Amino acid sequence: MLAWLYLHPQEETSLADIAARFGVSTATASREANRLVEAELVTERRHGNLRLLRANATGRLAGPLTELFALTYGPIAVLGDLLLPLVGVEEAHIYGSWAARYSGESGGVPNDVDVLVVGNP
Repeated sequence: MLAWLYLHPQEETSLADIAARFGVSTATASREANRLVEAELVTERRHGNLRLLRANATGRLAGPLTELFALTYGPIAVLGDLLLPLVGVEEAHIYGSWAARYSGESGGVPNDVDVLVVGNP
């Protein structure tokens, strides 16, 4: 939950949507949200019955957490599992904004992934 929120800092997401996204009960998501709000890692806003959550982008841990999650849950961590089963892929390379972040260039979390696939999948 925390990684997803920090990798989508512009989005305010309902607790119900988070529970559905991760296949957990609303009660479980609520308990985790309570912990994250208490630790000031996540902010919440109530809109009627909705409990809306967002990464705390102004907290002192926002930068390091975003970088950590981008490196561990970003495209490099995900693309290998997606491309490995494809027969004929010889190489795959990330370029553009995500490659810049992995190379240490500062900036926000990119909204897209540029991937070059070499081979004949």
